[in-house]
Amino acid sequence: RVPARVTTLMSMNLFSTCGFNVVSQLAANGERHLYRAGQTVLDTTGIESGKLYIVEQGLCVAAQEGKGHFLKFGYGDCFAGRTAIGWSSAKGAVIRVISPIAVVLVLSEKWLKEAVQRLVLAGIKHPFYKAEELQQ
Repeated sequence: RVPARVTTLMSMNLFSTCGFNVVSQLAANGERHLYRAGQTVLDTTGIESGKLYIVEQGLCVAAQEGKGHFLKFGYGDCFAGRTAIGWSSAKGAVIRVISPIAVVLVLSEKWLKEAVQRLVLAGIKHPFYKAEELQQ
């Protein structure tokens, strides 16, 4: 059974300072995708993605040519090629499913930026954004 989107997001340190309203908005605007074993969830070796991928169920691994599998992602773990939050845990890698299935919540850069702007307006500092990035 897949947990509610809000439950997954609220369980993550990344969104721990956001509050229920902001997390609810992110969850409502996120897209849930179902992948099967061996399918590619994200290829960060090509065009960069402005999306954040959050594993809700199953297991994924990041692999890089010459390195093999070097990162594993399970429930509540996230990855991206490039995001509005300016970091990447799997840059230059291909992320594939290794469990029979994986359910992945995808958050767009637009909704991530909007959520952070709401936090800034509320006077809450979020560790992954710099104020000047929001001004652009």
